[in-house]
Amino acid sequence: MPEAAAEISGGAGDTAVSCKTAGLCYIIFRIGSCMKTTIVMTDRWVVGLAVACVLAAVGCAQSNEPKHDVTIDVRPDSDVPGEGDVTPDVPSEAPVCGSGGVCPTGQTCCTDGRCYNLTTDATNCGSCGRSCSPKGNMCIAGNCSCNGASPCVDEGFICCPGGGCLDPRYDRENCGVCANACNEGEQCVDSVCGGSCEGIPCPAVPHGTGECVDTICQITACDEGWADGDGEYSNGCECEVSADDNGTATCDAAYDLGELHDAEPGESVVVEGFCSTIAPVDWYRFDAIDDAEVSTSGTKCDNFHVDVRFLSNPARAYVFDLVQANCTTGTVVCENDTEYVLAVDMREGSGEAALGECPCMDSPGTNANLCTDNSSPYFLSVKLAEGADPLGCDPYRIEISNGKYDYSP
Repeated sequence: MPEAAAEISGGAGDTAVSCKTAGLCYIIFRIGSCMKTTIVMTDRWVVGLAVACVLAAVGCAQSNEPKHDVTIDVRPDSDVPGEGDVTPDVPSEAPVCGSGGVCPTGQTCCTDGRCYNLTTDATNCGSCGRSCSPKGNMCIAGNCSCNGASPCVDEGFICCPGGGCLDPRYDRENCGVCANACNEGEQCVDSVCGGSCEGIPCPAVPHGTGECVDTICQITACDEGWADGDGEYSNGCECEVSADDNGTATCDAAYDLGELHDAEPGESVVVEGFCSTIAPVDWYRFDAIDDAEVSTSGTKCDNFHVDVRFLSNPARAYVFDLVQANCTTGTVVCENDTEYVLAVDMREGSGEAALGECPCMDSPGTNANLCTDNSSPYFLSVKLAEGADPLGCDPYRIEISNGKYDYSP
């Protein structure tokens, strides 16, 4: 009788194999704003009120300045021009200082002859004439801030609403100035959309190295322990990588995870990593060991069951390939997938066509296949799926096991 099995789907010959195809989904949800906002929704809509503000020890809560409302009239079915616009109640000019420089309580008379609250005014923050721009865009308790955080400190960086501290010379969404977005496919180079960096030294990037490549400043390397998760030049290698990220760049130098034995209850290992356009793949090696089965009755059950699965796959942006035996001439048993199973711990079918080695015997019989040694090296490469969007700084986590799970069709 022939050995245990034939291919079920997408895998190697004498085992049951299953590859489940990956899908991609990437959603970005961003909230940013600080003002008192009344939202009026008519017709089939509802009326809501949302208030979101940055509060400080001294500021909004204690300010004597009037609060300014913004009313948004949302009427999707209306044909009346102008409806749906945001119409701010523009504050009046700062009041003129009184005789002898007298100002309302909480305000100070500055050199332009007007009164300002030095704890909240971004043009006179902490002292007269001290403007927060361009390193910050708000004043909290007399200290400049960028969107509620610390003001920008890097040379050339500016503060933009929603974007925080960035380099306008190389930021596609804020090229040259805040909110000046480049067209699709254009890069921002030296504050110009579609510009060229030839002859212009590319600026230093945080935690990495940048060079002019094909007229565009690109990150070419990240410092150890850092990675680029969004592909933006201006913020450099912004993702701090876990010390557990041990994947290597090539199959021949794959990080060795050691042996995984199938003897009950089986063995497993979890790997964590991060891929980017600079380091697009992580390679690992493991040896799946088919331990000898022991039985006094002559009939045995082989527990060999290799399983590779994602425990965490941010935005479903990652897939993997799995190569059996060796890097050069080995068999690619799974490609561009998110789960792989190779199992002999079952019996499906009957007679010579039956699959599996549970039960099995040292000499094949009518109801049992031959017990074979299925031990083999495997080489796992984890990579970003083709067309995947930038995934931020979240790592992938993969579990690799042998003998841990029971076969199920």
